[in-house]
Amino acid sequence: MTAKNTLQDFYRSPKLYVGLPSGGAFYDEDVIDWPENNELPVLAMTPKDDLIVRNPDALLNGDAVIRLIRSCVPSIKKPEQIIAPDMELLLVAIRAASESDKAVKIEHKCTECEHEMAFEIDLGLAVQDFQAIDDLTEFELKIGLTVGVKPANYLYSINTAKQMIEQANLLGKIASEVSDSEEERIQDIGKAFDKMANFNYSILVNSVNYIKIPDVDEVVDDKKQILEFLDNVDAKIGTEISDVVSSINNGGINKIHSANCEKCEAPFEVPIDFDPVSFFLTS
Repeated sequence: MTAKNTLQDFYRSPKLYVGLPSGGAFYDEDVIDWPENNELPVLAMTPKDDLIVRNPDALLNGDAVIRLIRSCVPSIKKPEQIIAPDMELLLVAIRAASESDKAVKIEHKCTECEHEMAFEIDLGLAVQDFQAIDDLTEFELKIGLTVGVKPANYLYSINTAKQMIEQANLLGKIASEVSDSEEERIQDIGKAFDKMANFNYSILVNSVNYIKIPDVDEVVDDKKQILEFLDNVDAKIGTEISDVVSSINNGGINKIHSANCEKCEAPFEVPIDFDPVSFFLTS
């Protein structure tokens, strides 16, 4: 029998407790082990966790994020299934739990008088200030169909973003290169643009949960059929769906800070970047 580690009393304990913007609405029962009060305990990072999040490549492909959630929010059993708005809040909560100073410093130049100033955002308060996401956002298209959409999966979103960055870099390289064949160069640029458009399109398709046909009381939830539908409707229909999808994906933790210039007192709003690469590497 293994003897108890006498240092065990000094192990980590929860530093704060958070709810989720989704309220758990989009998950199967085995994804999150919910406490009775529906607030998840959040632990500080371990020394190993801290080393992992210093690796931008690991953060960008999602590996570090998954390990971090397993370590610091153990109530989440399947972090790979967490949607983007929930994951953003959890990452902010982990940083808040891990640092004695829970403030993140923001620099801003006033758009009226160009006065430069710095202010702080309390992350402990930020994780309590979020926009709840409805169980399932359902809306009616102008053509009469009812569409049910859901937030994007976090890992799917960042993997798509990573591929888009790669294509954008490739596009810049092609555009700056001198080629013997201008026709070939134009074709390569076209292919890069097509891939970038397909990445955005795939996020849209995966966010559509179902489409209802009212007249025949039928629900279509087959992804292949939904893709075929989007491939064969007017662009304005896709825009209707895309606008709602963007709205729910931008829900969750408040990413806008309102303040007044300390010199001219003009009001302004500053976007806060909770992207894990910049967020943890600058902590």
